[in-house]
Amino acid sequence: MNTEIQRYQIGNPLTVAEHFAKSGLFEDSKDMSKALVKILAGRELGLTDMTSMTGIYIIKGKPVLGANLIASLIKGSQKYDYRVVQLNDKVCHLDFYERNTKIGESVFTIEDAQKAGTMNIQKFPKNMLFARAISNGAKWFCPDVFNGQTVYSEGELDEVEIKTEPQIVPERLTLGNPNPEKEPWEIESTLSFSQKNEFLKIAATKKMTVPTHIDNWCKKHFNSELKLIPALKFDELMQKIQEKEIEEIV
Repeated sequence: MNTEIQRYQIGNPLTVAEHFAKSGLFEDSKDMSKALVKILAGRELGLTDMTSMTGIYIIKGKPVLGANLIASLIKGSQKYDYRVVQLNDKVCHLDFYERNTKIGESVFTIEDAQKAGTMNIQKFPKNMLFARAISNGAKWFCPDVFNGQTVYSEGELDEVEIKTEPQIVPERLTLGNPNPEKEPWEIESTLSFSQKNEFLKIAATKKMTVPTHIDNWCKKHFNSELKLIPALKFDELMQKIQEKEIEEIV
């Protein structure tokens, strides 16, 4: 993610959501709240706001990722990959790899689609079979790419029973913020997946690879574990790690 995009990403998400909603270009996000959910969900995955608006959908009250976006996040993770073994109107077979080692496979057939009642399977069989195979593989083999969130591709929520708890409307929208007195737009976004990856690459050149050592160093300089450092601090974080001598941080 380049510097200009990073600066744009750490802007006020409420303002960005308002502009997206007012544009009228997004059918499922014509009100600001839905646009905000898409933007925040995307930022959790290290996505630009425009990518979130075009690649994440709000269906039955849940963020749903497009199949191409799921595939892109897997291949861009630098840890996982998938390869298409077979893809036609009858079956999609994908092999999944972790650092070039095969860890499993995801197969979705036309029979599976018929049993599940997959939408649009008659119109776009290849696309729908691939969508189910990639989303299943993401759940089974790459959950950390999506921060442990359950991954659904488009149309999938119509096929599965979503268990819901009685909804309690809070006085304030906290979005996981430890300080509920803050408004949603005051919440600081933490480092994205790609930002953490970039930091860890530099840390490795300084012979700092043990997670506890990394967190101790971050607490010393930023009073926080790596995963809790605000995205606003990314440039300062990178400058600090590049300035340090090897013996100082081992």
